[in-house]
Amino acid sequence: MVEFRSIFRRVVVSPNEIKAVRPRRYALGFVDVAHERGKIHLLNQMDGFHDFLATLKSLNPTVKIQGC
Repeated sequence: MVEFRSIFRRVVVSPNEIKAVRPRRYALGFVDVAHERGKIHLLNQMDGFHDFLATLKSLNPTVKIQGC
């Protein structure tokens, strides 16, 4: 399971539920993580972001990673 936390909420999704990770349109430094129940907006300038993408791709080969 992957847990995304902010000061407002917490979202837990399975890696298989994540469909795509792509840059947020017109917002430099942000990415959208699209999953079966919606979207999560993240800063892509965090420690370990590329490791997260590599691990996600190994757990879910069908995920589309664009421009990250």
